[in-house]
Amino acid sequence: QQIRFLMRSFWFFCFLIFSIPQHIWANETVDSLLAVLRQWEDQAPDAEWAKAKLSLGREWHNAGQFAKAQTAFESTLDYAKATQDYRMMSDCILGLAKSHQRLNNFSKALDHYYDNLDNYQQVINKKQQGLAYSQVSDIYQNLGDNQKAFDIQMQALQIFEEAADTNGIASSTYSLATIFFYQSRFDAALVHYEIAYDLGKVVNNGRLIYSCLAAIGSVYERKGEVKKGLNYNKEALAMAKEIDYPFGIAYAYGNLG
Repeated sequence: QQIRFLMRSFWFFCFLIFSIPQHIWANETVDSLLAVLRQWEDQAPDAEWAKAKLSLGREWHNAGQFAKAQTAFESTLDYAKATQDYRMMSDCILGLAKSHQRLNNFSKALDHYYDNLDNYQQVINKKQQGLAYSQVSDIYQNLGDNQKAFDIQMQALQIFEEAADTNGIASSTYSLATIFFYQSRFDAALVHYEIAYDLGKVVNNGRLIYSCLAAIGSVYERKGEVKKGLNYNKEALAMAKEIDYPFGIAYAYGNLG
């Protein structure tokens, strides 16, 4: 068991070192946005500046630079408040919520999610509401409150179903499966992961398909069906390579280690 753990750690850090920095720093979109924003160094911000700054925040977030993302979102939020642009306010608050969540600042993340849900209903659609509730559920799961996580994730699922958002339904079903997994309710987890996998195939969501394959592999391992688990982890590795997902590749190699 100790050797298996060390091998997983080895593969994980290899891919972090050789794959992720290239993804973060060789980001042409970030470079382009920074170049565009330099035009306003001696000018007052305007709507075009705000759009570029918001985009920069999103790109920093996607690159894993969450503190930089927060700075971009906060400065854009100041502009949005000054110009009473409620759509942009909502986008900035949601961006801040996601960044705080990724930094494990769960209290601040929840404040921002609930701010968005409570005060910006007029500018957020059903899909965005569902996503916000789903993220709130994930936070409560991380905090160990599985029942609250389940209840809120069911709210998210209902919203996605009302909006006929197949991708949202798939992601929410995956999250429900994960709650069951951490409650050691492996049969229920397996059913929900398989449903999420089928829906992921319908909408061609490669990341979700990969995640379901890896999760199903883990379920079978926990159920003592090691050979089945191994086969699903091999499929997960193949999918991670197909969609060029470095973290997924590292994780799959770790599971196969």
